[in-house]
Amino acid sequence: MGTLSAFFAQAKAGDFVCLQAYLTESAAVTAELQSFRQLVQQHLHLATTSGYGPRFLHSTGQYHKGGPNTGLFVQFTHHSPVELPLPGRSYSFGTFENAQAQGDLETLQQYQRRTLHIDLGSDAEQSLPKVVAALKEALNQAQAAA
Repeated sequence: MGTLSAFFAQAKAGDFVCLQAYLTESAAVTAELQSFRQLVQQHLHLATTSGYGPRFLHSTGQYHKGGPNTGLFVQFTHHSPVELPLPGRSYSFGTFENAQAQGDLETLQQYQRRTLHIDLGSDAEQSLPKVVAALKEALNQAQAAA
């Protein structure tokens, strides 16, 4: 919870929050990401975006790195329970996806963007609601202290 509080304490008027979900897309994950966005909107009054990686990189990646430094980027990753082989490669699809996520995170950091990486382990659908609950508690405590 302290990490979430410290990260979102950096937010200021005119910023936006971008959720980068390098996760397996599902209705449950999408609903939790939406809950996360709603909490940020309600408590911090910031615009939010979210997308599943790596596909969002084509539409917004250049803006995130080359546009104004007004974004707070929360990157979610997980460990795929099933490693799908990539034909002709010595690594799996999961390894490839994690490398893309790591590369994007490092590039955002090189451009001095505010980033938070959250590794959800092997079960994102079970872990993500815990992160959302921790965010809610952190934002409620910050609001009570203000």
